[in-house]
Amino acid sequence: MTKRNIRARISLKKKRGAGPGRPLEPNAARKVVPVRLSEATFKALDQWAKSEKIARSEAIRRLVEDGLATKRHKAEESPHAPVD
Repeated sequence: MTKRNIRARISLKKKRGAGPGRPLEPNAARKVVPVRLSEATFKALDQWAKSEKIARSEAIRRLVEDGLATKRHKAEESPHAPVD
């Protein structure tokens, strides 16, 4: 290869950016949050995910979102309830 060809290949790599991959939607999950679960919780989570026919990560997202929505709903019902 000549220097010219090498430079052309390097500049192509720089112009490509992040490359192909999953397109990000406005509400797409972007943060990775490692979490430790007890064996019993882990098994229950996997069983629930399987019953819903979803991946474990999707199950975790849904359960967290449901928990937060419930907390917000309870806060709306009781004006004196603390909201974190």
